[in-house]
Amino acid sequence: MNIPTAFVIVGIMIYKEMLTRTGVIADLTGLVLGMGIPVIVLIALISFIVGMLTGDNSASVAILFPVFLPLLPAGGYVYTAYLAFLYTGSTAGHIISPAHPCFSLTKEYYRADTGKIAMLILPLLAVVMTAGFLITALFGWY
Repeated sequence: MNIPTAFVIVGIMIYKEMLTRTGVIADLTGLVLGMGIPVIVLIALISFIVGMLTGDNSASVAILFPVFLPLLPAGGYVYTAYLAFLYTGSTAGHIISPAHPCFSLTKEYYRADTGKIAMLILPLLAVVMTAGFLITALFGWY
């Protein structure tokens, strides 16, 4: 393991511990549940946005799991489906992120326009997110 990776892991653990000890997770959970927004919609939007902002799927998942775990139904297939959808949203967001190294390096190498690349990728990501949403909703309903 290289030094930057070790710092990322330590940073994630400190972040998680900070969220837990300050009670932010419990407060955020209460706030979100009080708004009446379905958890599946929150997962779709927030995981995509955080994935796009970080450009790193691991960081995005590490940030979001502690926030969403208390909101998910307990155990079983439904729990797994929600976690898989959170991962899917995070992945979709980081794929289109200019902060993602593969995206930016490929764009530079081919001297491509970011907007044109996004227009090619967005329909595919919409299909992936829709499929993930439907599968998660099906598990929640079934």
